[in-house]
Amino acid sequence: MKKLLSTGLLMIFTLTLSFAQDFPLEFGNISREEIEMDQYSRDKDAEALVLFDIGKTRFERNNGSFDVMYERTTRIKIFNDAGIEWSEVEIPFYSHGNINERVIDIEAFAYNEEEGEIVRTPLNSSDIYEESINEYWNKKKFAIPNVKGGTIIEYSYKIRSQHLFNLRDWEFQWSIPVLHSEYEIRMVPFLEYSWLLQGADEFDIFDYYRDGSSPRYFGSTGGYSSRPYYDMVYRYGLRDVPAFIEDEFITSVNDYIIKIDFQLARITSIDGSTRNIMTSWREVKNSLSDHAGFGIYANRSRRRASRVIDTREISEKPDREAFNHVMDFVKENYRWNERSGIFSGKSAREFINDKSGNSAEINLFTIGMLNRVGIEAYPVVSSTRRHGRIREDFPSLNQFNYVLIAAMIDGEMVLADATDPKLKNDRIPARCINEKGLIINDGDDAEWVSLEPDFPSTIKREIAIRFNENNDITADITKTATEYDALYYRNSFTDDKEEIFEKLDSKEYNIKEESISVQNHDKIELPYILDYKISDAVQTIGESIYLSPFLNEAITENPLSQEERTYPVNMTYPGKRVFKTTINIPEGYEAEYLPDRQRINNQLFELNYSTESDNGVITVSFDYHFKQSVYSPSVYSSVRFYYDQIVNKGNEMIILSKISDSNN
Repeated sequence: MKKLLSTGLLMIFTLTLSFAQDFPLEFGNISREEIEMDQYSRDKDAEALVLFDIGKTRFERNNGSFDVMYERTTRIKIFNDAGIEWSEVEIPFYSHGNINERVIDIEAFAYNEEEGEIVRTPLNSSDIYEESINEYWNKKKFAIPNVKGGTIIEYSYKIRSQHLFNLRDWEFQWSIPVLHSEYEIRMVPFLEYSWLLQGADEFDIFDYYRDGSSPRYFGSTGGYSSRPYYDMVYRYGLRDVPAFIEDEFITSVNDYIIKIDFQLARITSIDGSTRNIMTSWREVKNSLSDHAGFGIYANRSRRRASRVIDTREISEKPDREAFNHVMDFVKENYRWNERSGIFSGKSAREFINDKSGNSAEINLFTIGMLNRVGIEAYPVVSSTRRHGRIREDFPSLNQFNYVLIAAMIDGEMVLADATDPKLKNDRIPARCINEKGLIINDGDDAEWVSLEPDFPSTIKREIAIRFNENNDITADITKTATEYDALYYRNSFTDDKEEIFEKLDSKEYNIKEESISVQNHDKIELPYILDYKISDAVQTIGESIYLSPFLNEAITENPLSQEERTYPVNMTYPGKRVFKTTINIPEGYEAEYLPDRQRINNQLFELNYSTESDNGVITVSFDYHFKQSVYSPSVYSSVRFYYDQIVNKGNEMIILSKISDSNN
């Protein structure tokens, strides 16, 4: 539930729980107990522990408006060498348009006990570096020196920002346990924020009060605008926060860790008038449609389309053919710079001349071209998997970082993306499969479209095993991949035999490089097919041969390691795996043991395993199908059980034994 943060609202929480260990919370004040601490009682396997993490935000006047001043102070106990990575710190900051954030006042120290004394090692300012993340974000980074098992590190910094719309999230939870996490915000009466607590029901610490110290003044003294005002202080805190354990099949950690989000909801002027800020998705849609780097850019792309392509000829084609023609043209002539965004930083003319751009520039340009040739097409703003999920109850542009294409083809909506030439024209990239997107059209209501595919992606492995005179094996392996699995192979394995050999070389058998061949690498509508031959020795015990029929091609460990899980299992797309192996039994041997048949089939999952032996040939068939792309935490134990069955059946041995003389 969203809550509004302002000076005139009453929120009732209770201060609960006692601090597990009373360590000092002041920067530079290190206690003997912290130095001597060698483990955290609630998580004895933790590599490190956040002793405290304290953030503060206040608003400072700047030329008739406010800047946001954010401060953070963090102290971490390093227990062992694995925890040393926490001494490498990165501080992201934003710079675009009229927002130019600055990171200032960085301080960092390491504390070690040497000959009974606590010795402090400072960070040298010359060891602080700056790197670009993308066109909007940069980061300061540094590594605190002299850190080892037993060290305490602490650091502090400030960020000055003009970004009033979204205050920085405060993350109470890390991937290591947190002893004390606290966030304080000093609100001014001119700005009101809605806030959302994720991952917890209440705070251990919640307090609010009016700052009764000296008043502040917004305008110059002596005039009407010099009326005094006071800050309203809010304090949030959690204690003994467990580490967030990141398992397989997760979109973004930020979707599930305990944190608090803020968004500007209302501005009150000095004269008492108020203005609501994007309180509905309709306002979000309107702001995008009117934006020079979004709606206006798409419209100008439509007008310029005829300068780069014969729009009249294409418009006479059937919808599907015209759609494919435009998509193919863009993919062949314009390159994605691997940057995501929802706005164009260029004009349509500049993009056409540069022939490269971010995802918004490419896909909004494509939408303009589709509209020009008579295809009804709209932008879909979305959030990539790593960026996090969209909350429908929290209207905000900041939730989006990608633009997709929704096109009406023969009365059916098709989702598309023009950034990857190897992607089918009526598919979106796997990185964009993240629940839903918002269609930006002329309608008043928010129209959401599901981004989740309902069709499976399949990898089929066909293996033919033969024995030589020494009872070693050779095998022909054919892998056939469809849909997103085919896209993975096309982008990862390509059709380069040397590169494929290097990737396959991690398998525990000998690959014959000259045998590698690829079919349909450039024919993206067809399955990707990879063939190669291998040789290997087999395991023998006495006069029996033990053979894994799938030759290390099946998974060997359950990817779901946790006993319980509080967040969904998100597999991106429904997946199907098929194995079929034929084994020519060597002369003088017979099948002593064949694994039992197994079948599971329900609304969540299907597994089939069977073996048969006939006329000197063993055939092993194994397939499994996760029918959904996302499984809720309530069925986690079932999904984990299914993976146990996959591992067990996929690695079960066949035993061949010598035929005794009595059987001859």
